[in-house]
Amino acid sequence: VENGSIFALVHQDVLEIVGEYESGIIYNINGQAVATLRGSPTTSIANMPNGVYVVSLTLADGSIYNTKIVK
Repeated sequence: VENGSIFALVHQDVLEIVGEYESGIIYNINGQAVATLRGSPTTSIANMPNGVYVVSLTLADGSIYNTKIVK
């Protein structure tokens, strides 16, 4: 990852975060928190129903990165 960029990938029921982050939350389309992330590069999302989610990550400098994923 160059220049401090970060992004999220979904493949085979695994969410992969490329880049460093402190913590994060996955929200469903209704805005409900459905999972908590703690700095790990991969997280299983196998137990989540198919749909659209928002991943909100807190970076080391305190900034927030939000992205949409589709499972």
